[in-house]
Amino acid sequence: HAQGEYRSQTLLGCAAGTLHMTRCDWQKADAVLSSCYAAIAQTDDRQMLGVAQCLLGLCHLFQGDTSQAHEWFDRVSDTGKDQNHHVFKVWGAYAKAEAHLYAGKLDDAKQLALKARALSKGLGDHQSACIIEGVLAQVYLANGDARNAYKHARNAARFAAKLPPTNFSTLEGIAAPAQVGAELLRRNGADPGLDTLIKSGRKALKSYANVFKIAQPRHHYVEALYAQARGDLNSATRQIQKARSASIELGMRYEQKLAVSALNAIQEKPDGAPAELH
Repeated sequence: HAQGEYRSQTLLGCAAGTLHMTRCDWQKADAVLSSCYAAIAQTDDRQMLGVAQCLLGLCHLFQGDTSQAHEWFDRVSDTGKDQNHHVFKVWGAYAKAEAHLYAGKLDDAKQLALKARALSKGLGDHQSACIIEGVLAQVYLANGDARNAYKHARNAARFAAKLPPTNFSTLEGIAAPAQVGAELLRRNGADPGLDTLIKSGRKALKSYANVFKIAQPRHHYVEALYAQARGDLNSATRQIQKARSASIELGMRYEQKLAVSALNAIQEKPDGAPAELH
C-alpha cells in the first residue's frame, strides 16, 4: 500500500515538475521533483527513479548548472547499469554529453555522444537519436570539422522530421540543423544542401519555440546567426538582443552565454578557406 502511494506521488510529481520546466519555472520544478525523488527512493521502483533523476538533471542543465546536471545524469547512467536498463544507459550518456557541451568540454561531449549513439542502435528511439545527432553536429562545428558537422546536422533533421513538438528536452536536436547550417553558411558561403537544411531547420525550431518557452532564446539566436550569414547585421543584432533578453527572463545561463558570444562576434568576418561539406 505504501509503495503504491509513493509511486502515485512520483507519477504526479514528475508530470507536475515537467510542466513547471516547460514554463521555465525552475524553483517550482526543482522542489516538486526533489520531493518526488525522495519518495520513489523509498521504493524498489528503479524505472521511476531513473525518470526522476533524469528530470532533475534537465532542470539543472537548462538553467546552465552543468556540474549538478552531470551529477544527476551520472545517477541515470548508474541506474541503467544496475538494472541493465538500456534506455537509461542511452539517456545518461547523451545527457552527460549535453552537460559537457554546455560547459565547453568538447572532447568529453563527443566521446559520450558517440557512446550514446552506439548504445541507441536498434532502439527505434527517434527522440534520443535526434538529440545525439544534434550534440555531435555542434561538437564537430565547434572543432572546425565542417564535413561532420553538416552530416550530423542532416541526421538530426531527419529524426526531427519524425517527431511532433511534444517534448521540451529535445532542444539540442531540434535546434542543431538550423544552428549548424546558419553557422556553416556564415563561415563558408552558400551551398544548396545548406539552404535546404536551414530552411527546414528554421521552420522546425520556430514551431518548437512556439510550443516551448525553453526554446525561445535559441530560436532568436539561430535567427541572428542566419541574418549575420546573409550580411544583415541590423537584424542579427536585434535577434541577438531578443535572445539575450529571453534567456535572462527565463533564467537560462547557457543561452545567455550563446547570446553574449554572438554579440561579441557580430563584427567578425569569416576567416580561412571554405570547408568542403559533402
